[in-house]
Amino acid sequence: MKRQKPNLSRQKIVDAALSMAAEATVDDISIHRLAKQLAVTPMAIYRHFANKADLQAEMLDQFIIQADVMPEQYDDWQHWLHQLAEAMYRALCEQPSWIPLFGRVHFKAGALTVMDRSVGMLKTAGFDDASAVAGFYGLIHCLIGAATQYSFFHREGGEAFSMLTLQKDAAVAQHYPHLAALNKTAAPASQLDLLASSLTPYLRGLSLTLTAQTSADLG
Repeated sequence: MKRQKPNLSRQKIVDAALSMAAEATVDDISIHRLAKQLAVTPMAIYRHFANKADLQAEMLDQFIIQADVMPEQYDDWQHWLHQLAEAMYRALCEQPSWIPLFGRVHFKAGALTVMDRSVGMLKTAGFDDASAVAGFYGLIHCLIGAATQYSFFHREGGEAFSMLTLQKDAAVAQHYPHLAALNKTAAPASQLDLLASSLTPYLRGLSLTLTAQTSADLG
């Protein structure tokens, strides 16, 4: 009896890859491992994806869509951007292996929708085209930086970074007096504090940029 070929589709491949990534890391997913998981030949996957980077781009897009990071519509642009950044940050903290893919693969529909809505929100608030695009990328840099830091300090169940830990180190007290003298609450105390430490001043700076831009337009 002739063996029936698996009903393979692009979406089925991506779904399997996402499931594997959730249990390991994104970079652990190879075409050959994925083919074995799906009980197909690697060539069957290459019929849908040109290479691993092509697959990863589709995986990242599906990750963004499934993370459901888009906030409800708010009149306040700062609140909207804060909600967007916080949602994306939480998703990346849960699965930090996605972080290196930003800037490494091409954005697809899901990511482009987030960018389009963000730029649109900033333009509606009064930012010019260049400032709106720069504002979006600055936001992404804030949340990726915070997620990277969180991932580093919590890798393999490690404790969160704290000034109290540093102050117990004799070498710190001897060679880095300013760090040793810091209050133990000076370091971010929670996951969201790491994001707020960069996001809050960034949004404040954006607001000042908008004020200056509006004043220049009126002048």
